[in-house]
Amino acid sequence: MKNILIAAFSEVSTDSRILRYISSIANEHHVILAGCGKKPDLPYKFDFIDIGYTGKRKNKTFFDFIDYNLILKIKLYKIIKRISPDIIHANDFETLLPSYFAFINSKSKIIYDSHEIWTERAGVRKNLSSRAINYIEMLLEKAIIHKINKVMTVSETISSYLSSKYKIRRPVVIKNIPLPSAAEVVIAEENKKLLDKLENKIKFVYTGPISKERNIPFLVSFFSNLENLNIHLLLIGKNFLKSSSAVGNITFIDQVPENHLLSLLKLCDVGVHPLRTDDCLNHKYALPNKVFQYMQSGLALFVFKNAETDNIIDSYKCGKTSSFSNEKDTRASLEEFMRSDLNMMQQNSLNAYSDFLRRESPGNLYKSIIEKFSD
Repeated sequence: MKNILIAAFSEVSTDSRILRYISSIANEHHVILAGCGKKPDLPYKFDFIDIGYTGKRKNKTFFDFIDYNLILKIKLYKIIKRISPDIIHANDFETLLPSYFAFINSKSKIIYDSHEIWTERAGVRKNLSSRAINYIEMLLEKAIIHKINKVMTVSETISSYLSSKYKIRRPVVIKNIPLPSAAEVVIAEENKKLLDKLENKIKFVYTGPISKERNIPFLVSFFSNLENLNIHLLLIGKNFLKSSSAVGNITFIDQVPENHLLSLLKLCDVGVHPLRTDDCLNHKYALPNKVFQYMQSGLALFVFKNAETDNIIDSYKCGKTSSFSNEKDTRASLEEFMRSDLNMMQQNSLNAYSDFLRRESPGNLYKSIIEKFSD
């Protein structure tokens, strides 16, 4: 049995990636999760350390900048040194730096899990200071990644990009496929009443951060002009858009725990993800967990267009992709989507999820990576 520290600066109770990792290995190993927010509600024994970070990572003030870029990383460094785990799983670059320096004499025991192309995220070049920070992070990632034996990512395209950019062996790909849910969870009464009222509507749903980076202002504007159609948009997640509010065919729902989300999604019809891929390299190669969550829930897909999502839609005929860059093209995509057989797309989504789960076996793949450290 190994002591495995999983480090993340995300809100871990709503982070399906982290929950999947814990579920995969908690019966065989002692898992310590160092993260933010509440301890995830899982039927497994594991320890939780709240790093105590509640900011929005926007670096709006000098104190925000110091809190996120220095204090938070020092906290994690001290936790790692105190626990001295056998293996540390660093999720994204933000946890890699303190993990590396804490384990500088045991670098072979670090897993670097790059969920995205960190230095190509939306907004990293918005001003001179962010460009400078991003350039420094790129240099650090380039220097450290060559010294890490185990590098993971979430899509074949990101794996190819990292391999080419940093001249490293292709990172192992573990797609963000949620494991089957053990039990259904009763959804909040107010949400159940809301969905009951929308019974005769085609319910489009987005789940995740409600933010500019996710192109949600465009999605809200687009759907607000569709009130004449028999559709309704549900936005589930933490709302960072202070100016956005519900209109006739759009409803905002606060983020829900990850183990409650599936029950809520199953009462909807279409999963939406409106990333723009024409102005952000990270989005161009992205394959987020919510695409697989939608498929697991039996939702047809109306999602952003890139090589990964096009491949899924073309292979399984489970929805439609769109650029989400202008209203005219998005409207044309939606009209084509609405002419398709919704029930068939939903069934194809379920089939796609089952196929991915069987073929990729993300839980077993992660477990095998952990077990290799025991050799």
